[in-house]
Amino acid sequence: MMNRLVSLIQRPKSKRNLLRRILIEQLEERALLAIDIEAVSILANNSGDGRLHASYGLSEAVSEPFEIGLIAVDNSGTGIPDALLATMRVESPAGLAEGVHVISWRPDFVDLEYDYLLFLEVDTDNSVFESNESNNRSLFSEGAFQLANGVVQVHGSSLADVIELSAGATLGRPIIAFNNIALTVGNSLPFSGLSIRTHGGADIITDNIDYGNWQLPVAIYAGSANDTISVNIQSASIDSGVGVDTVTINGSSGPDYLLVDGYGIQRGGAGRTDLVGTENLIVLGLAGEDNFRFEGSPAGVVNVTLIGGSENDVLDLSRPLGAILSPDSVAEFESIDLQSAGLDLLDSSFLEFVSDLQSITHLDLRYNNLDLSNVSTLNELASGFGGLAELQLYGNPSFDTVPNLSALAGAWLRVDIAPVNLQSAEQGADEATVLASIANSLHNLPLHVIEYVVNNFEYEVYSGQKKSPLSVIHTGKGNDWDLSNLTRSLLSYAGLSTQDMRYAGNRTNGNDFVYLTAENSREWLGTTEASDWRRESVLDLLQSGGSAYGLAHPLDNKLDAVIFDQIWLEVSGGKCR
Repeated sequence: MMNRLVSLIQRPKSKRNLLRRILIEQLEERALLAIDIEAVSILANNSGDGRLHASYGLSEAVSEPFEIGLIAVDNSGTGIPDALLATMRVESPAGLAEGVHVISWRPDFVDLEYDYLLFLEVDTDNSVFESNESNNRSLFSEGAFQLANGVVQVHGSSLADVIELSAGATLGRPIIAFNNIALTVGNSLPFSGLSIRTHGGADIITDNIDYGNWQLPVAIYAGSANDTISVNIQSASIDSGVGVDTVTINGSSGPDYLLVDGYGIQRGGAGRTDLVGTENLIVLGLAGEDNFRFEGSPAGVVNVTLIGGSENDVLDLSRPLGAILSPDSVAEFESIDLQSAGLDLLDSSFLEFVSDLQSITHLDLRYNNLDLSNVSTLNELASGFGGLAELQLYGNPSFDTVPNLSALAGAWLRVDIAPVNLQSAEQGADEATVLASIANSLHNLPLHVIEYVVNNFEYEVYSGQKKSPLSVIHTGKGNDWDLSNLTRSLLSYAGLSTQDMRYAGNRTNGNDFVYLTAENSREWLGTTEASDWRRESVLDLLQSGGSAYGLAHPLDNKLDAVIFDQIWLEVSGGKCR
């Protein structure tokens, strides 16, 4: 230290001035203390029990204990101040000695709900006067560790990372693969949650766990690039960060109820996935018969894609919600529910959001404002739905008075509109008029025609074709020939070509024949008394109508089964199926 000469001139309050000089002797030069504590590294023990390894160095031994801590430095761009998450006190003589030290540490803190970088900081309590304060922090760059509360934290690097979750051998201990390297975390503690921060780079996060009834709360904070995230639906929070990010929410392997609304995605009562900063959202049902309910896009999401999956899935768009789906944003659904959706007409833009109309087998349009008396109301359905098997129109104007479904004539589908004036249509002496009236009453739908014949006429035993269609209608009975002929006639009036229909049958002297047990034969023929079980009674009745013979039980020689000829109608063609 340089020499100092201090002159002190003291002026007393008295008039007499006293000049006093004090010569301070040269001070001895003394060196300042040069102790330096350096944060060397903070690493994950990726093949052990999930603890952190905190490494620090001392330039020389210190006498005062000090603290090391974990610091959260805001990485969300919102300017949140640094936060001290957890501390550990170093006070053992060995830990205060000169040199580099490594501490195994399982920190205990409640995670923060934003994206941050994790740092090790030494001497957080400023207990030691240091010569260099610029090396007190070290970044935790990548890896996974587990907190004392069971939550596993995963931090990515500044580059593009691939993080994959898969089920482990033990329920509650999933396997985390970081850039194709499996991390063993949590050998001693079960998982209570998972927190992933990918930081920089275009990262990919894939969740391959089928959780079933097990819930693992997951929080994901993506970085500044275009990230791709795929998670299986449960309790999750996803902040996609900056960039154009794509998030896929997967259902389970069983049936799921998936609600998509302005907040996120809800899976029944099992949990909700909330989204922040996501531009593209894909909801995928996977296996199971899933029910999707769409009430609007989550806040900030630009594009929503809904994919039903591999089984019979339902998309519920019922009630007027004002929810809008982009063209071709819906696929792999068998049923679409537009009940009470406020539809006034079905124009060319109707269901333009469905990319594969041919896959739809069930369409619910009940309680809308579709005028069913207008012949053109259903034209759009007739032209675009080749796979439609069931259509619900109940509750629309004119559904129970004068519905006109002629646009669907010949379509192989069921419609929930009752026949119109069927009993009066059956009355009349002119066969052509009666047949046309019945077909029209059944809305000219082939399935309705076939069900009408099956459900309204009794089988009568006699041989060959003897009755006209009109006679069968008036008597309510007929054999296989005449019932088949009636069906053929009604189908032709319903719009099917007779070239698409043919009679087929079998004969008892060939390999094709009808085989019924004795009990089924009795039920079919309407014989109920015990005496009707006698071999001759059943066979006499069948043989009077054609070729038939019985099979006797080998032990008691009682009737065991009957075999007889049968004629039926085979039909191909028509619209839909």
